[in-house]
Amino acid sequence: MTLQNTLLTTPDVELAVVLFDLEQDEVEAILSKAGRQKRDRVLDQREKLARVRVNYRDCATVQDRFISRLDGSPAVSSRRYFRPSRR
Repeated sequence: MTLQNTLLTTPDVELAVVLFDLEQDEVEAILSKAGRQKRDRVLDQREKLARVRVNYRDCATVQDRFISRLDGSPAVSSRRYFRPSRR
């Protein structure tokens, strides 16, 4: 599966988790392969992640699944709900 196909078929929130700790220019370079609408949705989800709790295990699971998809494994969505933090 190509990078573009993987980006387009990965749920927005999962892609936002994968890209959360990257610099903005790195995120833009990756999302440039996904198209404007997908880019906008992922960036919106990325902003929302700043207000929710994503524990390390959930983050690592989403990242591992994304990497597996890039290697050709079938898609498996975590269908995770990330709860708002109490700040």
